[in-house]
Amino acid sequence: MIKTGFKALDEIYDISKPELIFLKGEHMHYVATLSGDIANNICLKQDKNVLEIVSIFKEYLIKRLVVNNADVNYYKWTLKNEYKDKKYSDEELKHIGLATINLIETTRQLPMIIERNLLGYSLKNMERFILNYANSYADRDQVDTLIILDVHTFTFERWNKSGYKYNYFKKKGIEKFIKNIRKISHKLNCPIMILFSNNDVFDSNKKYADVVMDLNFSRGKEEIFELNITKGNETKSCKLKYNYEVRKFEDSEV
Repeated sequence: MIKTGFKALDEIYDISKPELIFLKGEHMHYVATLSGDIANNICLKQDKNVLEIVSIFKEYLIKRLVVNNADVNYYKWTLKNEYKDKKYSDEELKHIGLATINLIETTRQLPMIIERNLLGYSLKNMERFILNYANSYADRDQVDTLIILDVHTFTFERWNKSGYKYNYFKKKGIEKFIKNIRKISHKLNCPIMILFSNNDVFDSNKKYADVVMDLNFSRGKEEIFELNITKGNETKSCKLKYNYEVRKFEDSEV
């Protein structure tokens, strides 16, 4: 059995259920960060497996994984070559080095990160890859893996005034893909989380979600986020704290 690693969230939702989860929010950066934190919690703290198919370079996720694990300032890493006063101190570098060695040498799992462009931006390739991965865990007694699929850059193909077609996917093609992913989740006992921004792709396909998670700023408190979880006609909520320095979500005491 797997858990998200966030106490308040685990109390109101069991992520180990074989369900199709839509995770969305107004700011895609925080949606992607939360899904990454859940993946890291499952792998590093529970020694379970997570497949992440992402739309960004995997090097970014690896950097964030190292910084989060060392619990140091993320922006110092990003700005270290631009501002002398932003560089890590010798003590911080030593701490990062030790934390990285522990991360590499541990027997715990690390997330399997696949850049979406390696699958040729093909819905069939992505579906086939997910099916093969889920199949490899289908016979286990307990659910011990999660698939995270970043589709927030999916957009329906359109034509501009010059008659030039842009963007990638046909509306029916995306709908068929999501329906098939839902079948994989149910038949192979594998929870699958799909990341969305607030766009027409989500609106057209939300009927296929077993669970919708909606992440938004909590009013009046910049570092506090509210996560609304809707399943059927029932909505439950919890709060999470965003650590801007380390760039990760944490349990909130609010």
